[in-house]
Amino acid sequence: MNTSLVKAFSLSVLAPVMASTLISSQVVAETWGERALLLQNMLDKDVPLSQSTWVGTHNSFANADDDDYLDVNQGDSVKNQLRAGVREIVFDVHYAADVVGDLINVNKAVRVCHNGGSFGGCTDGITGNRKFKNALDDIAEWLNEGNRDQVVLLKLELQDSARRNINKVEDKIDNHIADYLYKPENRSYHGDLDNSTGCTELATAQISKKDVLNAGKNVIAFVTESCQSDNGFNDVVFYGGDAAEDVNSIDKLTAWSADDKLNKMSRVKDAVTKSQILSTKDYAKMVPGNVEQWLDAGLNIFELYGFNAAGSEWRVDDENGVKDYPVNQENMVWSWSANQPDDYNGEDCAMVRSDGKFNDASCSNSYQYACYSDSTGWSLSSGSGSWQDGFAVCSGGNGVFKAPVNKVQLNALNAVLAGNSAWINYSDQAMEGEWVANFASLDEAQSRFYRTGSVVGGSGGSSFDDIEQLTLDQYRDKRRITKIQMSAGNRVDKVGFTYSDGQSVSHGGNGFDRELNLSSGEYIYKAKACVDSKNGSDRIFYLYFETNTGKSLSGGSEQGGCTTTTAYGGYEIFAMKGRSGNELDAVGFYSRQFN
Repeated sequence: MNTSLVKAFSLSVLAPVMASTLISSQVVAETWGERALLLQNMLDKDVPLSQSTWVGTHNSFANADDDDYLDVNQGDSVKNQLRAGVREIVFDVHYAADVVGDLINVNKAVRVCHNGGSFGGCTDGITGNRKFKNALDDIAEWLNEGNRDQVVLLKLELQDSARRNINKVEDKIDNHIADYLYKPENRSYHGDLDNSTGCTELATAQISKKDVLNAGKNVIAFVTESCQSDNGFNDVVFYGGDAAEDVNSIDKLTAWSADDKLNKMSRVKDAVTKSQILSTKDYAKMVPGNVEQWLDAGLNIFELYGFNAAGSEWRVDDENGVKDYPVNQENMVWSWSANQPDDYNGEDCAMVRSDGKFNDASCSNSYQYACYSDSTGWSLSSGSGSWQDGFAVCSGGNGVFKAPVNKVQLNALNAVLAGNSAWINYSDQAMEGEWVANFASLDEAQSRFYRTGSVVGGSGGSSFDDIEQLTLDQYRDKRRITKIQMSAGNRVDKVGFTYSDGQSVSHGGNGFDRELNLSSGEYIYKAKACVDSKNGSDRIFYLYFETNTGKSLSGGSEQGGCTTTTAYGGYEIFAMKGRSGNELDAVGFYSRQFN
């Protein structure tokens, strides 16, 4: 979430947050709904897409902040939709001209605007006229605000003009979001849907958010139309095929077979517009009053109109003629109870309480455990105890200690709990505010956040540990290193990092005499520190940093014993610890996943 959105969300929630030194300097979500939805969006990180839940927006581009419309589907810009927790974005793509007086065939470009209909193509002030590349840039810029740990579904609805110029559509994708795209080539079955064109099905039963992030990517682009003949386009975009289906009613989704629900994604597009001028209907399929029913039925993609929009002008009839406001963040939170988690007195472990939703509690409290077996489903352990004993208790014949990752699973668990409370495998013990579900041990949870390298050097100066200052990743505002600074002669006098939110840390003497600026998507890949003795005390004589793009910064004399820290496997070096006084006496590095 962008730091410009930081506000107190309620005194009852903020007070215990401020009391915690770990997160006192961190970004706090604007409302409880926003904070809970941001946490929930990564709860299903490890499961197939067919079991995941996506807050989406229909005609995401159709908003007054990004373009000039006669009518709009959304009340906020694409960037702010993403900041509010939207993770499925829809663009109607045209190859269209500007309309200038009677001249319509000027400045042709790939654009996003409402479907043609009676208004024809893209018309500035009526159906929208924004360039596709600018809409793609919005996604890339949001990802680089500190959201490289998030996954976005990008649905492209190709109009006839775009299909006839599919190479131009591909060109914009290649030039504006290619670095973030999880492509068909990442899958071994590339071309499985239509080998003659290279079309690849979006295999929603095999792909997970974790797969995308482990590939160092963030965006899955897909279409539901038939295959295009341009092979280049088919190298960057997936096809829905049989793996994704639109449903028009809760009854239709409920009638799906268990096999269908395991192997394909369901989607509802709520095609209402604010004034219903450009809308195909005057009622909303999804309103606050029926969202829970859609969640209960297992809907994957909620393609909402007016998501989180405020004001009575957005109020419309639902299918039954009942007036209601558009769905907001709180409506989409199926997991956490209202105003939870609140970290009251350092609560770091999650349980399902009597209201059937999640609550954070002290890990030393005593509850029974939610266990799961593939063969028998959910069960409630007979024994009770502190949270960490759940791994052993559940493995003793009850399956595994587990947390539900969607509303269908939560409903099944609650049916077994019958109003009892139970621990679930969900905790932020490894890093405050970073809730991780369904891991095998606390060590595994810790490894998902950062690795700690050895500190090398002497015992002079005072100790420092940047983790204590940074407490990274709180509420999705991950800081990135944007600048490395150093001063050195025969030894390293001072070293410092500047982060993307403007915060900086430095250790050692006064001033800097060299620096390296990092570009977007660039990170520290390798650090080398050499230790030798001066006046009977070990100190850092040489320090070297190298980025993933091959740029480097170094200083001092390369002598003594040297230690190299390399961030393998998609990790980056992001913080330091050690000792310093007038010089750098000792140093070590933290690394974390770069997604």
